[in-house]
Amino acid sequence: MTSVLGRYSEYAYSILRIVSGLLFLMHGTQKLFNWPPRDGDWTFPAGIILAAALIELIFGAMIMLGLFSGIAAFISSGTMAVAYFMAHF
Repeated sequence: MTSVLGRYSEYAYSILRIVSGLLFLMHGTQKLFNWPPRDGDWTFPAGIILAAALIELIFGAMIMLGLFSGIAAFISSGTMAVAYFMAHF
């Protein structure tokens, strides 16, 4: 991938990391604070929603800022795998 992007690879990876972290952060704030507002109700138990919201909020900020981003991305990907199998499987 570095050969395709050339000298802009660091910038592209930074933009991808910041946008991905911001999306996780926004989903966490949507679940915890209802901002941005959402339509409808959650169909899952409150404990699962709270756990997912805290993981998205904390690790999304870590990914966005680049703090232990590898570990944070690994834990966040596990959260997304659980969410996928609970909602779509």
